[in-house]
Amino acid sequence: MDAYERASYFNELLSFLDERGHLNYRLLGLTGYGPVVDLDIPGYGGRRSYVSLVSNDYLGFTQLRK
Repeated sequence: MDAYERASYFNELLSFLDERGHLNYRLLGLTGYGPVVDLDIPGYGGRRSYVSLVSNDYLGFTQLRK
């Protein structure tokens, strides 16, 4: 299998996951670390608040501004 064929299979997988609403990585976090975070999840109505179950912000990356 060459790189293009492998990429084609991966693209099919991404399409399959997206159609079913399971493409949930790289979510845009709109607030920093805390017990409640605001996320923008495509297909779920824009900005919403969620309970955060993250227990570690070791390097402080959630507090960085663009």
